[in-house]
Amino acid sequence: MQTITSLDIARFVAFTSVSFVTFAAAGGPALAAPTAAPAVADVVPRRYAPLPAGAQHLGGVLGERFRTNLEGRLLRVDEAGLLDGFRKRPGEHPWIGEHIGKYLDAAARVYNYSHDPRLKKQMDRMAKELIATQKADGYLGTYADKDRWSSWDVWVHKYDLLGLLAYHQTTGDASALTAARRVGDLLVNTFGTNKRDIVAAGTHVGMAATSVLHPMVELYRATGDARYLQFCKYILKAYEQPNGPRIVSTLAQTGSVLKTANAKAYEMISNLIGLLKLYEVTGDKQLLNVSLAAWKDITDNRLYLTGSASSKEHFQEARVLPGEVKNSIAETCVTVNWLEFNRELLELLGEARFGDEIEKTVMNHLLAAQDAHNGDFCYYTPLNGRKPYTPGINCCVSSGPRGIAMLPELAWGKLDGEPAILLYSEGKAAFTVQKPTGTVDVQVQAKTDFPRGGRISLRVTSSKPATFPLFLRVPAWATSFAVSGEAAPGTPGSFMRIERAWQRTNNLTITMDLPVRVVDGAPSYPGRVALVRGPQVLAMDPNGTNPPPALREQVVLTNATPSPSLAPVAGKGRLAFKVSARVLGVAKAQDEGKPTQITLVPFADARIPQVWLLKPGFGADIAAAHAAAEAARPHLAVPHAKLTPVIDGVPDAKIFTRQVPVSKLVGTGRPRSQAQFDVTWDETKLYVAVWVKDPTPEVRADSNQTDGVRVGLALKGNEDTLHITPGFAEARLEGTPRQNDVQTGVVRTPDGYTAELAIPWSRLQTKPQAGSTFAFELVNHDQGRQGLEDDGDWRWATSDADPDAPIAGLIDLVP
Repeated sequence: MQTITSLDIARFVAFTSVSFVTFAAAGGPALAAPTAAPAVADVVPRRYAPLPAGAQHLGGVLGERFRTNLEGRLLRVDEAGLLDGFRKRPGEHPWIGEHIGKYLDAAARVYNYSHDPRLKKQMDRMAKELIATQKADGYLGTYADKDRWSSWDVWVHKYDLLGLLAYHQTTGDASALTAARRVGDLLVNTFGTNKRDIVAAGTHVGMAATSVLHPMVELYRATGDARYLQFCKYILKAYEQPNGPRIVSTLAQTGSVLKTANAKAYEMISNLIGLLKLYEVTGDKQLLNVSLAAWKDITDNRLYLTGSASSKEHFQEARVLPGEVKNSIAETCVTVNWLEFNRELLELLGEARFGDEIEKTVMNHLLAAQDAHNGDFCYYTPLNGRKPYTPGINCCVSSGPRGIAMLPELAWGKLDGEPAILLYSEGKAAFTVQKPTGTVDVQVQAKTDFPRGGRISLRVTSSKPATFPLFLRVPAWATSFAVSGEAAPGTPGSFMRIERAWQRTNNLTITMDLPVRVVDGAPSYPGRVALVRGPQVLAMDPNGTNPPPALREQVVLTNATPSPSLAPVAGKGRLAFKVSARVLGVAKAQDEGKPTQITLVPFADARIPQVWLLKPGFGADIAAAHAAAEAARPHLAVPHAKLTPVIDGVPDAKIFTRQVPVSKLVGTGRPRSQAQFDVTWDETKLYVAVWVKDPTPEVRADSNQTDGVRVGLALKGNEDTLHITPGFAEARLEGTPRQNDVQTGVVRTPDGYTAELAIPWSRLQTKPQAGSTFAFELVNHDQGRQGLEDDGDWRWATSDADPDAPIAGLIDLVP
């Protein structure tokens, strides 16, 4: 689906040739943001046109999440972090330049809705500074001149273009369009037949570079310059080169995204969006057909029930959908691009099935990836395990605000030129309807607590009596959908057409059920099920009544019928339900399997979700396997410190008397380093010493490509509380959460380096004593000089060959 920018608003205005009333975020009238009309009309007409953001007010859950995105993320973004890669080339990591483009794209869309003067001032300042860094030949990347057009350089220019074009269309700033044209000219002059090969200029079989197709179509649409269209056609030819990703031909032949290029989800969907964009301006039906083939394969085989895709950033085998923290699932970049892809298909074909996918993604994985309290985002968002929210700068934290900024343009629109409601939310929207007798101004106001309940009250106000249809999307999950005054119910998975002779003021009520559905977890979660209520996947989240995280995988539902009974939890707080269950492996033997009730909340709201729960009949076998795995976990006795270590990077032999080998290779690779460690403790801190022998210690700008040791520490059974990484030569200290109170020291030695850490027990909110047991791991990462093929991790301790496996080792504190 397309990136939603003010470019779309411009196309909407040009297509309908109507004016509209705008609403400020507070609900009152406001002036629409200026937009620039496109220079090129689409060849393919669109059946669905999103309502411009400024023509509506969005309330309820969606409106609140939108506000959090503005206040918590966009207005607090690290401006220097987004711009320094351009100010001081080269940037500190290969794709540092993508973030400013993503910011401008999100900010432009949010400003179209909010008209917030603070955002406008910030956006103007950052766009001006970005443009000022452009080189004389049009280059607007973050690489040194000698390294141009390698790795992620074209990718960075892709996001430059998207951001600059969005900013131009929203503000009318001519300098932004000039800068975008200079980028486009540079790309045209650099890549093509008898020029540089664009496939060779990017990663993932060239898909990172060729995804510039999307903004290059937009640049052609904005300027009418035929050279940009020819460049887009060159990219299609480049796909089919011997070294190319063969996106079009492979999808045409196999219909499988897994068999296309290297199955990298984010980059592939980005290219699919570009193909649909190119179809709009050329009418080449093959581009639509292969995009639909990819859509079908993803929805049938690769999509999580929460509306996102990818594990370890790639599509996996059919219906193999693991959801643990270690599986690195549902990159937020993939979530947002999947939304864009579906929105583009909805606009082109006007079919409700794409609206169903939009709702599924928005109400589950998009909102789940955003911290509702402060606007932070997850890189990956697991179905089972702690959500790793962060305020930092990475590709997914920059993509997330773009997805939330899209919300106003996903709620309302015009289907075949008539008003339509796509997502159900509190709010109001202003439409114009063209009739032979002239223009009719229509306002629709919705009052509802959806998705808490299934009743939506609509007040339809018309500037004059008129006959026209109102389209309502009937969700595919609904088993009943009734509209007051209509004899026939709506058909699930379609748009219901309500055509009436509307008076100046009209009231109607939508009543839909919110059925509870049971989804089987096989093949990834045999013996487990998930519960889905209406559009929302439910999850168990630790609280006063639910079992602790250590037992989250041992909850057995006592009723897994096609529609189990959920008891709503009273109150106006977050939506929650009680359901009957049993808990295996509890502390007291007499309580083993005792009936109880657990609380389920929407996956979007859970901070440590457990979506997949055991179904009756499978509990005993899984409990036995869990007990066996627990018994196999390695233990290390850790003595109380006789002296307090000085954390200077040089382990004191009087304190650290052992050298425990870090000897199990996890994952793949050929690491050359070796490490040993020792641990001691006192009542305030845990102390760790590490000796690393490494013939080629590596320090690089990208922390993922730097040698270092990682310490993981958690309460027993909770595998993801704290990870700390002091890189070689202490180039950086990273971890979750922020590590300001962790002491570290790293010292270079003739044959490698040594490291020390002092971790406050307050990090775990516990007071240790002799006899206490904690989960602990130590990883020695050796970065290979030739790349991923010759690096790897040694670990103490693990029972899993997966490098992202949960902590398996235990330390026992002794006197």
